[in-house]
Amino acid sequence: NGYPEVGEKTRARVNAAAKAAHYQPNSRAQRLATGRAMTIGHVINLSGEAEMVNPIFADFLAGAGEVYAREGYDLLLSIVADHEVERAYRQMAAKGSVDGVMVQGPRIEDPRIPLLDQLG
Repeated sequence: NGYPEVGEKTRARVNAAAKAAHYQPNSRAQRLATGRAMTIGHVINLSGEAEMVNPIFADFLAGAGEVYAREGYDLLLSIVADHEVERAYRQMAAKGSVDGVMVQGPRIEDPRIPLLDQLG
């Protein structure tokens, strides 16, 4: 974990043992230790105007997921009814389940932007 009090030889031995054992850190433990979820959220509404009906939507999600994974992040996809969008964002913020969100199909004067700003 990069602790300065751990000697370089010890660090190398631990890293080699972890690699040999195919060790993967527990994401919940990492979240507790760092305060970061390492997850980007996407809230998609089910209306006919939703991005889901866009023919390139699946490609977009695949590409976003690939970029997130390359940087060590996961993608959280929440598909909700139109009237549940605000609740979904509030729930993500309250749970601390994401470090950020990708706003799908942003519009001029989009009410989600001030909501997200308020939620931090």
